Amino acid sequence: KKYLLNYQTNKKMKVIGLSGLAGSGKDLFYELCSEELKKKNHTACQIALATDLKIECRDALIAMFGIDPTACTREEKNKIRDFLVFFGHFRRRGTLGQYWMQKANNKIKSLKRNCTINNIKNPTCFITDIRYDEYEPDEADWMKAKHKGILVHLRKRRIVLSETGKRKDVYEEAINKHEKENDPKLREKADVCIEWPNCNGQENLIKKHLKPVIKQFVKKHITN
Repeated sequence: KKYLLNYQTNKKMKVIGLSGLAGSGKDLFYELCSEELKKKNHTACQIALATDLKIECRDALIAMFGIDPTACTREEKNKIRDFLVFFGHFRRRGTLGQYWMQKANNKIKSLKRNCTINNIKNPTCFITDIRYDEYEPDEADWMKAKHKGILVHLRKRRIVLSETGKRKDVYEEAINKHEKENDPKLREKADVCIEWPNCNGQENLIKKHLKPVIKQFVKKHITN
């Protein structure tokens, strides 16, 4: 845990970590926050722990599946997900969970330096894939302690009607055992828990149901 104690935080850049099951809307949350922050003369940027994972696996996945993990559809990603999870865990086991976080540290450090050099006002960095809570410390602890970040947990729901017409909330389910084991722990550690409806990419529903949530979050946790 030595690095947690020695790190000097750059208070000029806020850090927001996003957790939640696959398909919960983490990238969408970032995109909507970025739009809202731009209106307020703030700057948003995105870092994903899985970026380096995809780069390391790229040649192998193209050779085996003909799929480039750095530029693929959600359907294609589902086909290679098991391989990505396996390789990601292989790197994590060898470093007690630190491998991908160490790579992200270098990106965050560089990002903070660039914001200072270029005099970028009010930057906020979103880490859009906080997925694991297995080691001590792990991704949530790293993001919150090392970078003084806020952890947001997203949960997507849809409303269904029973035969009697009674409304019931149905939540997305974990797609593998790793999500099933880690997601409840991340939700418990989250500073902010958000449940929002599945809008299926429909702009009118996003505007009606999701953008008000984003506006409230940005005002309370970033621009205030």
